[in-house]
Amino acid sequence: MAIQNVTESYVLAQTAGDTYNGDSRDQTYSISPFLTGAGETITIVDQGGNNAIELPAGLTITSSLVVSDQAILTLSNGAVIDIRGANTFTYKVGQNVLVGDTTGADLNYADFAQDVLGVTLDGGNLVEGGQVTVDDTGGGGLPVLPTVSLAPTNGQTTEGDNGNTVVTFTATLSSASDDLVAVDYATASSTAQSDVDFLAASGSLVFSPGTTQRTFDVEIVGDTEYEPDEIFRVELSNPQGAVLDQSGTVIKGFEALHTILDDDQPSTPSDDHSNNRNSTATALTFGDVTTGEIERNGDEDVFRIELEAGRQYTVELNNMNDLGITDETVRMAFYDQNNRIFDSIIASAGENTGFTFEADGTGTFFYEVSNLSSGGPDGNTYAVQIDELSGSDDHSNNRNSTATALTFGDVTTGEIERNGDEDVFRIELEAGRQYTVELNNMNDLGITDETVRMAFYDQNNRIFDSIIASAGENTGFTFEADGTGTFFYEVSNLSSGGPDGNTYAVQIDVFI
Repeated sequence: MAIQNVTESYVLAQTAGDTYNGDSRDQTYSISPFLTGAGETITIVDQGGNNAIELPAGLTITSSLVVSDQAILTLSNGAVIDIRGANTFTYKVGQNVLVGDTTGADLNYADFAQDVLGVTLDGGNLVEGGQVTVDDTGGGGLPVLPTVSLAPTNGQTTEGDNGNTVVTFTATLSSASDDLVAVDYATASSTAQSDVDFLAASGSLVFSPGTTQRTFDVEIVGDTEYEPDEIFRVELSNPQGAVLDQSGTVIKGFEALHTILDDDQPSTPSDDHSNNRNSTATALTFGDVTTGEIERNGDEDVFRIELEAGRQYTVELNNMNDLGITDETVRMAFYDQNNRIFDSIIASAGENTGFTFEADGTGTFFYEVSNLSSGGPDGNTYAVQIDELSGSDDHSNNRNSTATALTFGDVTTGEIERNGDEDVFRIELEAGRQYTVELNNMNDLGITDETVRMAFYDQNNRIFDSIIASAGENTGFTFEADGTGTFFYEVSNLSSGGPDGNTYAVQIDVFI
């Protein structure tokens, strides 16, 4: 490069990496690849005065980057000229004062960008220009290249359930060219995956002289998977005979973001048993084992069965724990005919548990199995079984009129036919009177740890006292009735793990 002081006429040779800071005097900077080192960067900074940039005829600028106040020019030898304060310079196009060539034109920065570099300033946005050669008349760069843009820049396409949907993109030249123009295109993944959500596409578009538009297609792959909307990119690159459209901020004119709109619905997990306490609930059959699975947290499997009032039944719940989670617990809740829970059992991981009960009415009863470990994984399995007890029951287990009536002074015997059996008795008592009760654990099975309990219920159906008879023991106590009416006494086996069939005897008398 040479710097010519228009008043003192001196020339400075450029050395690598120099920065030229002008002063308040008028200065002209003559740009020539013969005076600049190949591949070096030279910076010119305007500091005042009426300054100019001189561009001789025949100078080839292979590329340019311009903004409102800066121009970066790359010359044919690879040297880079960085002009700071570019909007304050006059551009002497086609002139070379050092050799006496003063023909050409003086252009301001905007006209220099338009007429020589072939680009339009876009405020603070960076605009890229292609290769130009300065002519010897000062008329501008040869040639002024058209810009190439892509559309649609921000389109949308519904995915579809099957097959492929074609999206057409259009590349457009800002003006027709007298020469062939070419540009490459290619797709790229963003949130959408190439060859999964769309088919990768790439190639070259060639514009014949006089034409301004070429198209290419990208295929969207349809599926039935519920997923978010996804985006892929399309970009133009490597223009020949044109420059890329640099307009735009988030999306430049030479690129596109395309959204694939998902049109699928979220799938509903399968459910092996209904969660409704109505006719859709799975029917149980006496003696059959029915399996189920807690498919997800919050799943409730409901079963139904027809029961007969006064009959006794056993229910078993087996928590298979096939997931191997030690704290995975399953609960079965039992609903009466008023749709209220009257009892429940809980099976820990790997546990098989159950109980015996007597139906309090005739009709449809419901049983609901759910997972108590709400934070645990889905997929825990279980098994349920209900059986009707075939053996007879000597005394009702209901605290109502079906209970066996006791007579003062009489000994009444009973048998715990099975684990969970409860024998209930009733008697009419008078408030303020005292009574004695005896309980004899006959221990006819000869089991030394077989114990029997008698619980005493007040008129509010609450236990107010109880006595326990160990194996072979005869025990009792005296009490005063706190009201007049029917009182209930319930005998059960405390040794729930022992055998069935233990017998006992009860007696009540008025205390004189």
